[in-house]
Formats: sequence, structure tokens, C-alpha cells
Amino acid sequence: FYLFSIFGFLFLINGFNFIDGLNGLVLGYTLIILIFYCYFSYIRSDSIYVLCASLLVSVLILFYHNFLFSRILTGDGGSYSLGFLIGAISIYFANNNILPSTSIAIILFYPFMEALFTPFKRHYILKDNVFKSDSFHLHQILYRIILKSKYVEKLNLKIENINSFTSSLILSIITTMLIIGLFLSKYINAFLIFITYCALYLIFYYILYKFEKRNYPNMIKE
Repeated sequence: FYLFSIFGFLFLINGFNFIDGLNGLVLGYTLIILIFYCYFSYIRSDSIYVLCASLLVSVLILFYHNFLFSRILTGDGGSYSLGFLIGAISIYFANNNILPSTSIAIILFYPFMEALFTPFKRHYILKDNVFKSDSFHLHQILYRIILKSKYVEKLNLKIENINSFTSSLILSIITTMLIIGLFLSKYINAFLIFITYCALYLIFYYILYKFEKRNYPNMIKE
């Protein structure tokens, strides 16, 4: 159990770093997690609720400046710190029966899949060193596709606006998935929901990657 917790902790921390790259994405995702954690801890633990609420306010301020004005970037240190804090709180939630570990897995599936899939992607898809950074994370591919969309070209939007719009789109989809997943976990095995979401991530990634490679080959640098 301890070994599993350590590996999960490290996966989460790296996952948070991997999803950092668009205005407000990692901070927005942290906000979503903290909102859920505040909700579930409100009655069951006053101390952890106060901690989550305090973090929520702090992250909200950073999100405001990062998302709207591209200021106060999280960077590697910020994303690692957020991953560490969320990981520590998640372990506390599981150990104190505030939220089942499978439900926590549903909430954290996105950074988990980024951390799990990235080495595989770099080795088998990009044919590169697994330790070498790349620009083929899901949010980066989606950003480039939206950037080259004919609708965006007609509107003549600024790159910063497209950056934030992509984050909003991803966060909206994830929020919807988490709400549905946690609701269905009352009736369906939560682990099956987690596996389903991981599979959907892979399918969505494959579709976006192939779409970009087919339609915008000049933007791809492998």
C-alpha cells in the first residue's frame, strides 16, 4: 500500500507539471479539485475544510492573474508544489475515509493519465527519449488545432485569448466528466468509471494527434 501511495504521489506531481502550459489550465484544474474537496470535507473534517478553502482562495487569486492577464506564471516549481499539496490532501482524504480512493482517482484521472501516457508516447509515437520534453501533450495539440481553425482566423483573436479559450474548453469538459463520474459512482463501480475516463483520454488524444498530423503537418516538429 505504501509503495502504491508513493508511486501515485510521484505520478500526480509529474502529471501536474505536464498539464501546465496554457493560461489557467493547471491552476483551474487545481481550483476544480479544491472545490470538490471543500464540498466533501465540509461536514466531515473542519481542519481539512479550512485548509482546502484557504488554498482555494489563494489559487483563485493566482488563477485570475494567470488566466486573464498571463501574469504570475506557475512554472515548474508552482506546478510541482500544487501537485504535492493536492497529493498530500488526497492521501489524507483516503486515509480518513472522507472520500473513497476510487472517487479520488476519478477526480485526479487527467494528470495521472498525462504522467502515465507521456513516457509511452515519447518512446513509441514520437520515437524519442522518454526524458526529453515535447510539445505533444493533449492541451498543446488542441491549442494548435484551435489556433489554425478557420473560425479563429476570421475572428482575428489574439494568441492569449486562444490560449485561455483552450484552457476553458478543457476545464469545462473535465468538470462535466467529474460531476457525472462522481454521481455515477453511487451506482457503478468507481474504478470502472476511472478506467473508462482513462480510455476516453487515450481515444481523444489519438483523434487530435492524427487530425493535427493530417491537416497541419507543417506545425508538427517531431
